[in-house]
Amino acid sequence: MKTKLLLFLIAALMPITLTACHSGKKSDTGTPVEKAFYLGGLKYETWVKLSIGTDGKVSGTVASNEYFVDGETVSFTGVITDGLIEVTFNGEPPVVGDNSEWTDKPWRIEEREGKEVLIIPFHAKSYETFEWRDMEYEFEAIDATLCYEDESRRIIGFWKEDYDGFIIRLEAKQEGVKSFTVHDATAFECLIGDLLVLSNGTSNVRMLGVYDLNTCYKLFEIEENFMGEITPDDDQTGFTFYRYTEEMPLVRWYATAGEWREVNIVPAELFNADFEKKVEEVSAHLFNGMQLAALQKTRVSIESREVTYLDEYKWSYIE
Repeated sequence: MKTKLLLFLIAALMPITLTACHSGKKSDTGTPVEKAFYLGGLKYETWVKLSIGTDGKVSGTVASNEYFVDGETVSFTGVITDGLIEVTFNGEPPVVGDNSEWTDKPWRIEEREGKEVLIIPFHAKSYETFEWRDMEYEFEAIDATLCYEDESRRIIGFWKEDYDGFIIRLEAKQEGVKSFTVHDATAFECLIGDLLVLSNGTSNVRMLGVYDLNTCYKLFEIEENFMGEITPDDDQTGFTFYRYTEEMPLVRWYATAGEWREVNIVPAELFNADFEKKVEEVSAHLFNGMQLAALQKTRVSIESREVTYLDEYKWSYIE
């Protein structure tokens, strides 16, 4: 890809393979090959979903967002002949940058160093000379994970080169459902009603972010050290999780003594059946200095955004 564009493209356009695998050869089953391609810029992101049939017919959609919230989705059809993909848009294609324009030149797929690259010609302004000229943008293949799917939306997550963060992508499957992208997440956690819950952080200790599926914006953050899984309330009014802090009751394994010892004050009632169960679980993997912490159950009210610490604990291994 030409990197010196006025729209300041980040690295490359990267496709996400949504089927298990694709060799580029015709399938005996007649099943179309489906792919999704991604372009990330400082202002715009562009998503191209592409389906290639065994008969050479091509169809798909293009959606571009500005600052991570999608605009309209435009469909296209076409054919692939001798490796060249001729595409016709059903309407005006979306903006991919302030100084980049789509062309009617054919796309093509190449393989480089064992990876597929989709190449799309654009007409763009040079960042160096400020002159308009034809440029080829390269879409490099990356892997994606299907996080969640129902009748109205699909949620995928992926990493991309030269970007230190997990990207979560929500794709609408019905009218009235919005598509958008969230950067700098660590993991998809769950959907609760009209809310998306993501976690962000390192290792198994993270913070939580709650997003509105209707507005596509973050509602609030929960700056607690989240561990484990989220459990939604039965009435969908909130959720619970277990939190960790350095003040949590803590025990450590001393190999020379062959026993667990308290690191701080541990209430007697916490040396319970759950503690014995956790000790049994880790018994085959003991090492000197191993630590177990009693995590505190925490509830979050969606309406009030109130965080409540409950008098309920669960033992967990702490790295």
